[in-house]
Amino acid sequence: MWAFTEPRKVKALAFGLAVSVGGTAFATAKPVVAVVVNVKGEPWLDGKPLKKNAFVYLGSVIETRAGGCVAAALVTGAEVRLNERTEARLDGGGGREGTSVTLVSGQVWIRHLQGKAGLQVRAPQAVVAASGAEADVAVGSRTAVRVYEGSVDVTNDRGKQPVAANQRTEVGGTDQAPQAPTALLPKDFETWHTGCAGQDLQTAPAPGRAASPTLQIRRKPLKTAPSERK
Repeated sequence: MWAFTEPRKVKALAFGLAVSVGGTAFATAKPVVAVVVNVKGEPWLDGKPLKKNAFVYLGSVIETRAGGCVAAALVTGAEVRLNERTEARLDGGGGREGTSVTLVSGQVWIRHLQGKAGLQVRAPQAVVAASGAEADVAVGSRTAVRVYEGSVDVTNDRGKQPVAANQRTEVGGTDQAPQAPTALLPKDFETWHTGCAGQDLQTAPAPGRAASPTLQIRRKPLKTAPSERK
């Protein structure tokens, strides 16, 4: 099963960090759309080294290298984590209009809260719109979408495909409609994103240690538990 922090903690962290500098972040021409809560390796933000607690502004580009990852808390309360060898741009302005993540290459994990402003992942072959979902989007010659909780809509000019929890789909190109969803395979339950969570967003305590009482960790079982996970 996956485990998550209390959703309000995520939103409070992003907003709290954004205002903790006395409004300096909001004095720039572009709005803050996220706060970086964890980094591994040597990631880059707009061509400069990216550090934990950095603000991510509208239109900023995040890049990770081999063995690296980045976890960000969006001001809308959603979470986005970038796997190694990933390039993504935050195009949405947050707030009521939601957030749009353009995935140029690599892989992202997202968690969007039901009832909050929308979250879209724009891949080369399709757009993935999350609605109260936990999902993984990977791009290469094809776009692969895996949904663990909730549901997403995968859309391009050729059609729209709803994908529910414990399902996956692929899109071979902009000239091809998203495939009909199929059940997730054991290999689809990757856990790379759990090792990328920030200290304030940890999904589980370390072995032999109790969870911090301030994080209010809660657990959500999958509808169908996998028999094997990587």
